[in-house]
Amino acid sequence: MRTSDARYDKRRAPLAAQLPKAAKASAGPTSASDTPATIYGLKSGATDEALRRRVRQRLGFKLGKFADRITRVTVRFIDVSGPKGAPTVACRIASFLTSGTVVVEARSKQREDAFDQASDSHERAVRRLLERKDQAARRPRKR
Repeated sequence: MRTSDARYDKRRAPLAAQLPKAAKASAGPTSASDTPATIYGLKSGATDEALRRRVRQRLGFKLGKFADRITRVTVRFIDVSGPKGAPTVACRIASFLTSGTVVVEARSKQREDAFDQASDSHERAVRRLLERKDQAARRPRKR
């Protein structure tokens, strides 16, 4: 395996379930496999564990390239059924970056669909925020 392939695999690794408390304080810039992703709103069952693995895998793939700037990620699944009882699920993804916070929410009838929509939008939002911060840092100051 070439070194560029190894670096690609490391950037696309699934996000971590959690970091030990002692490691959080001194973590600094981390790789994707060391960036914690907390998932709320799922029970402990076989289908929910499969969804947890899928969420960590997909977030690692989508956000792994920005992992050195992300301190942590939270994913929250919320049941927002309407007054007529139509089952609707909202998926809210929040990334806490060194330069700000990005929060995106998507709704769908299925949890997987809501997460897919939110993760796609979230990647674009994180990229835009980081590009804006990078451009502001390169811009010369007015006198």
